[in-house]
Amino acid sequence: MTDTIPRLESRPGGINIFYKGKYLYHEQSPEEHTRIRAFSVTLPGKSIILLPSPLLGYGIKDLLERLPDSSHLVCLEKDQLLMDITVRTFLHQSLKDPRVSFVRTDSVPALIEYLEKKIDWKRYRKVLLIPLNRGYILYRSFYDEVQKQLLMYLERIHRNRLTTIRLGKRWMSNLFQNLIHLPEAIPLSDLSIRKPPLLLGAGESLEDRFEWIEQVRESVYLIAVDTVLPILSALGVRPDLVVSVDAQAINLQDFLAFPYVGIPLAADLTVYPGILRNWKGPLYLFLSRFESLRWFEDPETYSVLPPLLPPLGSVGNTALYLACTYADASLPVLCLGMDFCYTPGKPHARGAYTHQLYVARHTRLNPSPLLENSMHRQKTTVLSVNGKAVKADPVLQSFLEVARTVCQNEKRTYNLSNRGLDFGASTVEDFCALTSILQLPYPDFRPTISSSSLKSTDQMFSSNPSLLRQPWSAPQIKDFVERLAQNLEEVGDWMEKALSCASTQFTLEENLYPMLESLDFLFLDLPDPPSPDTFDFPKALQISSNIGRYKRILCNVLHALNLRKS
Repeated sequence: MTDTIPRLESRPGGINIFYKGKYLYHEQSPEEHTRIRAFSVTLPGKSIILLPSPLLGYGIKDLLERLPDSSHLVCLEKDQLLMDITVRTFLHQSLKDPRVSFVRTDSVPALIEYLEKKIDWKRYRKVLLIPLNRGYILYRSFYDEVQKQLLMYLERIHRNRLTTIRLGKRWMSNLFQNLIHLPEAIPLSDLSIRKPPLLLGAGESLEDRFEWIEQVRESVYLIAVDTVLPILSALGVRPDLVVSVDAQAINLQDFLAFPYVGIPLAADLTVYPGILRNWKGPLYLFLSRFESLRWFEDPETYSVLPPLLPPLGSVGNTALYLACTYADASLPVLCLGMDFCYTPGKPHARGAYTHQLYVARHTRLNPSPLLENSMHRQKTTVLSVNGKAVKADPVLQSFLEVARTVCQNEKRTYNLSNRGLDFGASTVEDFCALTSILQLPYPDFRPTISSSSLKSTDQMFSSNPSLLRQPWSAPQIKDFVERLAQNLEEVGDWMEKALSCASTQFTLEENLYPMLESLDFLFLDLPDPPSPDTFDFPKALQISSNIGRYKRILCNVLHALNLRKS
């Protein structure tokens, strides 16, 4: 009898499964041995417990009896034949428990996408792998990779969460202040790129192509991240589009020496307000989904805010996303200066603001003013595209993974840099041939720059309905701001009344929490989102302070809108 089909065998200690030349449970006591194993493992709280190959369900009930309510059990099966057995013999008994998920997949991204809809990743701290049978051995490398990828994803979630705690109030403050620019903004769906887009990041590899950029300038649609602007100013090169996303005032330095006017700017609504206030050209506005806020999903908010983009991390990744989304599907997307690594003490290419700052502070007694700070960051050694070992920090590596995801869905992306890290874009095989092709009169351009196919995969971005928005009107923005300010006023009055009656204990009124949940941007700087059970005095005091901050900002926004109207 063939063993390529799993078969159930009745044994003295219970039913066993024979598959691919081995019994998947203990030969003598399959159920008892598995239950002993289940009782012996430690199940910490706030953990995702990964159980490979649930099979007949032995031990799962024992795990659920001891599983903390703050943890979640993921029963994962790679083999469809084994999953069929689980569905027939056990699955129906545990589907009602919200702490357990049964998943059959051989795709880690698909698993993560499923879990995103079912659990709140921010509430978990660990990912543990607990094999209870030999089904794990059949696909050991797959299950180990799943644990590794889930751990990396969880680390990214918490790294982003720490960033949100530090910058969340600044993002929301900038967002509210920048609402006054929406009536003059152009819908992002109007952006159309009809030449091969050339995306310029500010990595050191950009220095190798200065002359080449000038040579092909008229043949490409030049997209520049804001950090590149001082470099382009020095070269006398005018970009077709500038992209800016950073919320901090330091990024305003990138714009100060930029002499050109009339150039479109694609900016995040959370960008530093001084950048939009001083920009002399068309505005394309969007909003990065920096946090999963209920406020974003509110129909009124959704109708006013600009298109929501996924969290991409860096301005380079955002520019890459826009290039892939709005460039004609027949065109390749060319990338320069997206290195995701740097020489310690020199984070950007020659001529960028940080490089100018480095040169200005360079003295005989302090020859490397930025070196010390860069050396304090944790580093790992990785290989660059030219085979050399370079140092990369975790933040840049997380940006690299996001860029790799974008490039996996867009096979027409090309990396023109001869150093830096591989972010998933194809390498140009013949740079001279590329130059010759780009210099052909458009529209005779034919994207044949390498032997690999340039045919795009399904356009996952262009079909995104959130990118299709109508122009905004000043009365619409004003009404939205007035209603939001009124809601904050109402909640703030309730909070102040409750706080004035409290000393160290804070009692939350039953009808107040749902309104607070609808304004959950008030919680961005809290380590954990409050609930009615965890709403204590310090959290209430912090939220009350946030309400006062945003009320003052919205008052100024209304004043500015009224001045523009008059």
